[in-house]
Amino acid sequence: MLAQQLTRLDPGNIDWRMETAYAAVNLGVLYLDGSQSASALKAFDEAHEAWAEITVLRPELGANLARAWGWTAKAREALGRFEGAIEAQQLKMTVLRQLPDAQQNRDVEQLLANGAYELGRLQVVLGQQDHAEQWARDALVQIEALVSIDSANTEWLAHMIVARVSLAEIQIARRDVGPGRDNLERSATDLVRLLSTDAKRNKWNIALAGGMLLRRSAIGDDRAPKRVELEAFLSNVDSAVSRGETLDAEQTQIAAAIELALGDLLARDTSPAEAQA
Repeated sequence: MLAQQLTRLDPGNIDWRMETAYAAVNLGVLYLDGSQSASALKAFDEAHEAWAEITVLRPELGANLARAWGWTAKAREALGRFEGAIEAQQLKMTVLRQLPDAQQNRDVEQLLANGAYELGRLQVVLGQQDHAEQWARDALVQIEALVSIDSANTEWLAHMIVARVSLAEIQIARRDVGPGRDNLERSATDLVRLLSTDAKRNKWNIALAGGMLLRRSAIGDDRAPKRVELEAFLSNVDSAVSRGETLDAEQTQIAAAIELALGDLLARDTSPAEAQA
């Protein structure tokens, strides 16, 4: 890479070293999106090593080091290294807490909330439900505090919905269905508000909306999504595809899961031909 060549010419040039670190992250993201997780991990490792050196001289840039650790966690998770992913997320949060303006920086607070959410999600994978629920609660409390400061910030609102749905999922898995259902209903209300600002953003109308439908299905009571809701969701997916939009891996997986849920529902309603379709 050009940035690496420039850095070799003048190792003391912080700006060139920063370009090298940014480039490593960008390359890692491309590898991760292309399911080349081992190559992604190598790039992210290079990135956080570079940022670790840079932040010794420029501690105010520590958020970049924290983000690089977050990407390392994603790559480790993709490789099935869940304990390593947890370690990387914890390192990310340690770096964030040590930043000079950690107590006043809203972006840092959002990254900390994201770290807590990721730790809760990873603990679920490892079957550590008690730890998972506590991290999920911490994440929700932190992002709720940000939304209370600026309720018009749609990114924060989206993060709050994700955090609340995550907590609901953990509660449902622990057979704590009442609180889980309540959190899903609160999330649904917030999602309506979010979609009123942009109804065609796939991260919201597919990933968030679909994830919520699946979790309602998991409860299996009279508030489970009806056929019309599942069909309306899949119609939105078809509309997005017809507009030429490409669904990412998460959105594709959710759409497929909704298709299966609709098939199960149709099979129970004795509509075998439709269910098979």
